[in-house]
Amino acid sequence: MRILFMLLALSMLGLTACESGEGGSSGEVQVLEDGTQYIYHKKTGNPAAKPGDFVRFHVYTGTDTEVLNSSRETGNEPAYQIPPEGTPSNPNSPVPGFLETMGVGDSLTILVNLDTLPQKPPGFEDKSMLYYSIAIQKIQSNAEYEIAQQEEREAQEKAAAVVKERLPEVEALVQSTVANYASNSIEGLETLDSGLKILRVEEGDGEKPAVRETVKVLYYGTLTDGTRFDDAFSRGSSFDFPLGAGRVIKGWDEGIAELTKGSKAFLFVPSEMGYGGTGSPPVIPPDAELIFYVELLK
Repeated sequence: MRILFMLLALSMLGLTACESGEGGSSGEVQVLEDGTQYIYHKKTGNPAAKPGDFVRFHVYTGTDTEVLNSSRETGNEPAYQIPPEGTPSNPNSPVPGFLETMGVGDSLTILVNLDTLPQKPPGFEDKSMLYYSIAIQKIQSNAEYEIAQQEEREAQEKAAAVVKERLPEVEALVQSTVANYASNSIEGLETLDSGLKILRVEEGDGEKPAVRETVKVLYYGTLTDGTRFDDAFSRGSSFDFPLGAGRVIKGWDEGIAELTKGSKAFLFVPSEMGYGGTGSPPVIPPDAELIFYVELLK
């Protein structure tokens, strides 16, 4: 069975019943023979995929009151290829079985009792129930899927080339700013109560990101002497992470939360909000203040 799940970022659709489309929607909790509980939000009556077809869908997880993650937000639309007839079902997950019977426009939520799992997933440590939602976007034949994948790869390569071309420009800006910071000649530097400093280069026209929202950031990081230790521009792709979830250093969680989407800024991160007394060998020494040029993408 070929499964192409991209489930790094999920969230819930909303757990009240949607208005009925063709085929209706119960909005009531139903139970499979194995005890799996689920709620159909919308059942359109559209045909299900055939063996060999790919189902493209969005998948979400959350609680009954809170959206935590979303494949729609990250732009990563998962895909699942329908296996040949007679293939044994997956005993560890009911998701493939639902995907094999749903049509375009259908949506449902699976209720997962987290207390029955050996380990709760990140972000759900203090939760007892996880709501796992699926919304079918399209069904593609194998040939259609391969063409779409090629188009997506070409688009990603073009986007990466644009980002990589900006590396010399960004390096020049960073080195100039690092030199000015060393000589105490920077104007407009904001110092937060935590000790984090922010220099806003360009204000974005979007909103500030919400806690747990997956953000996309281009960055260039140096030590205070200008030594580069990492950057996203040479790779040509952003770094994506859920804001405020502790997945990055404290200076990033706090600093990115202060920016509006579309902003460009420098973050001057004190050691205690970075890698502290241990550093991050071999590139970041102990007790190092870090300087990041960041762009918060929309």
